[in-house]
Amino acid sequence: MKINREEWVERLTKLCAATSTSTITPTNSCFLFSKGRIMTSNGTVTMTTSTSIIPETGKYVPAGPLMKLLTSIRDDEVELIFVENLLKVKTNRLKGKLVTVPEEKSDKKEAATEQMEISAYPDFIEAVKFCRLAASEDLTTQAMCGVHLDGRWTFGSDRYRIFTCLKDAYPNEVVKCTLPVQFIDIVDRYKEEVRRILFFTRGDKVDHVDVILEDSTVISSKVLEGDYADLTKFFPTDEDVNVSFPYSDEFVQVVNRQASFLSNIATVDRELLITIDKGKCVFKVVNRDYGTLDEEIDMPEVDMNLSITICINPTLITDALNDVTDDHREISFYPEKNLLRIIGGSCKCIMPTIVEEEKPKETND
Repeated sequence: MKINREEWVERLTKLCAATSTSTITPTNSCFLFSKGRIMTSNGTVTMTTSTSIIPETGKYVPAGPLMKLLTSIRDDEVELIFVENLLKVKTNRLKGKLVTVPEEKSDKKEAATEQMEISAYPDFIEAVKFCRLAASEDLTTQAMCGVHLDGRWTFGSDRYRIFTCLKDAYPNEVVKCTLPVQFIDIVDRYKEEVRRILFFTRGDKVDHVDVILEDSTVISSKVLEGDYADLTKFFPTDEDVNVSFPYSDEFVQVVNRQASFLSNIATVDRELLITIDKGKCVFKVVNRDYGTLDEEIDMPEVDMNLSITICINPTLITDALNDVTDDHREISFYPEKNLLRIIGGSCKCIMPTIVEEEKPKETND
């Protein structure tokens, strides 16, 4: 079959997002040509696009070598031919052969047929992308390594902080499942091309999720197994004593700079002291290797009688500060619970502050 090289490079490049370099499962780094489709899968996320190239049986083709070949040649038209255990690649000036591996037959599970569709997918993508920032990277936490959906709520937590979003993006039925971060990252990469988002259930549980793009490419993902912790019990209530204040872009810039000054310090050991008093905010970090960094900004929008001191891990807070872009942004400090809450629109972040005994010590000038 003859193909347009540029068109296929674009299509196959998109599918490469779901490949991996794992040596445990070599086929995860391959394109699978089977039954009028080309597929890639890293074991969690599968991407599929249609093709009129139909080998007699499913064939795995190494993705890396095929992509290097197609991107390096100049011919507009390329011929692809499957012959036994080979894929022949031909142009007017080139002849190449790639070794293929036959697809192994596997026992197919009963298909999940029930489906629910999300129509407000821009809101959905925004919510899962925000909460993905706090998803755990510790594989022993299982479901906490993903973003959890529970009705209109979306959650992400690495056990140091909780990110949550409340959106009207979901169907009338309650969608309750946990999505892998790999899936969220790929969907976010192609968010401008998303046309439909479908949740497929098996029994009373979500089995997998399909995202369909404008060119009919399908991004499909299994949901994570295991129970997700009830994070709402950590939320402060309206009755809890708190001090709230709005924050500006300048506030965010200073926190980013202070966090960067501590880049050589282990993440869990980074500390930022914030003091707000008489309409001014003073930031201070102590780096045992470099020294100290002090900055002061005016906060005229803050009550002049407000006087508080907060010690926080700046790295944990920067993700929330940088990603919350709503016009009304507010920080609330709960001294009795040692909690900090950041709110912007429908997005919310909750994290612990560092207690008095753990604040950084002054260094001699």
